[in-house]
Amino acid sequence: LEAFRALAVEAGATQFAGVATAVFRRAQNGEAYLDRINGELGLGLRIVSQASEGELGYLSACSGLPPPPPSDVEPLVAWDSGGGSFQISARVGGALCVW
Repeated sequence: LEAFRALAVEAGATQFAGVATAVFRRAQNGEAYLDRINGELGLGLRIVSQASEGELGYLSACSGLPPPPPSDVEPLVAWDSGGGSFQISARVGGALCVW
């Protein structure tokens, strides 16, 4: 993370944010470890729920597509398979659903 932060600073970044997922949700010391990382590196990392992780995965998939964004008429299903969790996300009936 320190190396990524340094690269971001070289590119002109002045603010930092990120999310921590399944391994931090499950770890007994996940929150404390994240607090330590944030304190030492000046990052804004936070732990997100599995549902939020799925929503972010869907929005990330949409961001790589040409406009306009997918709709119920042109459906998009996104999946996120990580080391500790798996989410499938889709827009159904106007709502973003995460399984």
